[in-house]
Amino acid sequence: MKELCMIVGALALSTFLISCDKNEIQSISDSLVASYPFDGDAKDASGNGFNGVIHGAQLTEDRNGSLESAYYFDGNLSYIDLGNPRALKRYMSDYTLTGWIKLQSYPPTYNSIIMSNRNHETSPISGSFIGIGGLQSSLSKRLEYIQNATPTDDEFTYDFMSSNTHIDLDTWYFFCVSYKYQGNQSNLVKVYVDGLLESQKLMGEVINPENVNTYLGCEPVLRPVEYSFHGCMDDIRIYDRALSESEIESLYER
Repeated sequence: MKELCMIVGALALSTFLISCDKNEIQSISDSLVASYPFDGDAKDASGNGFNGVIHGAQLTEDRNGSLESAYYFDGNLSYIDLGNPRALKRYMSDYTLTGWIKLQSYPPTYNSIIMSNRNHETSPISGSFIGIGGLQSSLSKRLEYIQNATPTDDEFTYDFMSSNTHIDLDTWYFFCVSYKYQGNQSNLVKVYVDGLLESQKLMGEVINPENVNTYLGCEPVLRPVEYSFHGCMDDIRIYDRALSESEIESLYER
């Protein structure tokens, strides 16, 4: 009888854990704004219709070895244009951006763009981007988040933060940036690499980038060759809230 009770208890616990896992996966899916699995194209798999337009990027194998299931960016003006929907612009709202990258060379100057939505016609420069620090950057070889930019003499002053981990070449990494909007100087930004929280910082508000598209791979209006991403991207996702650490870890482990 005792053994029977233990078996029933174990089954109940197992059912409960499976139910929790399913609920967490469903909760994450409900918050999904755009999803780019890159399974043969750059269509948005979330159902919201934010399909990407390819400019020079080429299909390649993903981190699991599946053919035509990721995109290769040649570091020379190849990019994917995600258009100008408000849901992708990442200002005055919570969001989480996740994805997989494999870098093939470091940018020679300051930045290599993963995702950007910045307007260089405003003063100061508005919007934000996620990228890899270049060889001349103080954030060299690290995942970086940068927002806005104020010109000072021959340079720009940014609000920024980065990972602690250096991004090695020819290695797949899972990256994540989450943003909890609370206004003024109280917006909590967190940077993750391979499912682990690496840094967090309270930052000011992202200035509205207005009528500027969101891009993967480069900023076509800004010295594109110097700031272009050279490597592969896969499974890019955008959520409309700041995911929890456990949710981010579960995405990494999928």
